[in-house]
Formats: sequence, C-alpha cells, structure tokens
Amino acid sequence: MSPSRNLWVNWILPAAVIAVLVVSALAWRSKPPSTLICRTWASSAATLTAVVPSETPAWHFHATFDRGLKPPGPEWRLFEGAEPDTGYELRWLPQRLAIQLFHTGEHPQLLASAELERVPREIDFTRHGLRLTVAVDGIETIRVADLLPAPAPSAWGFQAATGMGEVMLSVYDDAAMLDDGERRLLEDDAAALVADAADPAIDVAPIARARQAVGLDAKLELDVEHAQAQAELALTALMSYEDDRLSCSAWLAWNRVRLALARDDAEGTDRAAAGVAALVRISREPPFGQELPGLLMQLLPLLADRAAQRPERPTPPEQVLAQRERWLGLIAEIGYAVMDIRERDLVTTENLHWQLRLLRHGAECLAGKSAEPTPA
Repeated sequence: MSPSRNLWVNWILPAAVIAVLVVSALAWRSKPPSTLICRTWASSAATLTAVVPSETPAWHFHATFDRGLKPPGPEWRLFEGAEPDTGYELRWLPQRLAIQLFHTGEHPQLLASAELERVPREIDFTRHGLRLTVAVDGIETIRVADLLPAPAPSAWGFQAATGMGEVMLSVYDDAAMLDDGERRLLEDDAAALVADAADPAIDVAPIARARQAVGLDAKLELDVEHAQAQAELALTALMSYEDDRLSCSAWLAWNRVRLALARDDAEGTDRAAAGVAALVRISREPPFGQELPGLLMQLLPLLADRAAQRPERPTPPEQVLAQRERWLGLIAEIGYAVMDIRERDLVTTENLHWQLRLLRHGAECLAGKSAEPTPA
C-alpha cells in the first residue's frame, strides 16, 4: 500500500469521522427544545393535553387531513378545552367551503369567517395572547384580535360529524413568543394596562388602551369615557399597514354603543344611534376588521333588551313608544348592515341568514315601519 493511501486510511479518514461526530453532537446539544405539547391521530374525535397539563396563552394547533377523504368531507371543528363550546373554536362548513372562527361560551361571538377555493388539506390555528390567526394550506386567511379574550386553555380538541380517515393533530406551546406586555393584555389588571398604554416605548401601547376601554365596566362612566377617548387617540399611532388598527377600530366603535346602552336617558339613545351609524359606515367602507360583522351581531340582543326595558322613572307613554321605536330602528339598521356584509365578506349558515332577515323584518314591524308580510 502506498504511503499516501496509508496516510488517508490511518489519519485523515478517522479524523474526518471524529470531526463529523463532534459537530453532530454539538448541533444536537444546541438544538432548541421541542415545543410540541401533544400529537395524536384521530378519525372523528380527539382530546390533546400535555403530560403535565398547564394553561398556555399562546399555542399553535396543526391539523393534517387524510388525502384520501372525498371532498368536501363532513363538518369538523378544532377547539380550545377538553370539550367544544369552552373557548376559541374553528369550524368547517362543507356546504359553503368556508371556515368560521368563534369565541364560544355563554354568549358565542363570531370573530371571523373566510370562504375557501378548495377543501383544506392542512390547517394552522394559532393563538398568541389576544391575537388569533388561521392559515389554510400555508396561506393566512384569518387574522383577528379579541379584546375580551378567553381564558388560556390546558387542553385542545377535534371533533368531526363522521369519520375522516387518519387526521394528524399536533399542538405546540408558543408561550415563549409572548413578551410581558402581551401577557398583561390578557389580564384584567386595569393599573397594568394603564401603565402599558402610557408607555410609547411598549409595542402593545395602542392596543392596551383599546383593551382597557373595552374591558372596563360600562357603569364607571367617567373612567370608561376617558379610556375610550384615549384609545381612539392612540389609534392614530397605528399606521395604515398595522395589523391591529382595523381590529381596534371595530372594537372601539362597538364599545361606543356598549357605553351608550349603559345610560338611561335620551342622550344614551342619541349616543347609541351615533355609535351604530359609525359601525355601519365602517362596514360600507372596506377594508375593515374581520371582527366587525360579529361585533354588529353581538349588539342585536343588547338592543332588543333595551327596546323592551321599562323606564326607571315615570315617563309619558308617547315618549316610551318613541324611544322604543328608535331602539327597534337601530336593530333593523344593524340587520341591513350585516346582510350587506354577507353579500361580500361574511360567510354564514342559511339558518342564520334567515334569522337575520326575520329579526330585521320583525323590528321594522314592531316599529310600525313595514307593511310587508314576514319573509318566507
């Protein structure tokens, strides 16, 4: 054997192998720890939890559906909690090729909806504090902020109407991605929110002001009015390309109506009418936050309760009827606005579509403004 070959076999080759092993070991040791909480395969239902369950305010729920499934497949939902209707929930509407994002609970709220071009093969459902996003096959379709956030979950779930073959479900813990300011946005600590809102160096300052205004008790009139004014002023600090601007704008317009509903006087009615007019104006001048249709619908039961409410002090009957007519008129106005949005940007079930039409028509009839029969 030649000396050069002996050199290669005896020294260079072993040195190269050792170097590769050392680099591999160092790379393995420096690899960041996995954030995977749980992974499982399911056909129609599953619950995912960590080995030691703990609440996390930031997570990433990934679902990969069986490619052999015949489209559009059955209805399904991905949700926070060990069972549905306990937190945020993403629903698939096969009859519309669409997804809907809800904040479920005692008073469910539609946060966003999106119509798709085809049946999804992969879904990425993400929550980072009070911000939620949904990506379908790698393309983001929903991005919203919930200024009245749900509690952080310690479990997640999947449920389908029928079997869907093999569905791979993975949940990742993204809590490390939240800074202290984003964590405080989830708390009902008014003092912390005020401090963050007053510090322009904090990235969440503008949205902290909006979160504070929306979260305060409407009966604390002076405090809430001041917080609302400061939050609206802070919106000017958000540039037109800022993700939070459209969301905060919708929430603050909704909050104006909420504050007005807490008043039992003519000024409260005037303020509510102005707030509804502002919301309707936003809905007719896209782009607007994906939260807007759901916020409009959230006002319907509040306005209906107010229309049926008895005055707290003696009031002439004609004034009572005039006030009720105005409240019913606001219900009809919101009904028209939501129906208009539905034609362009809102995906709803047929059941909700007809409920909206009936509600709008009923409000107009009770207000004496419609002689037409109830729509069939």
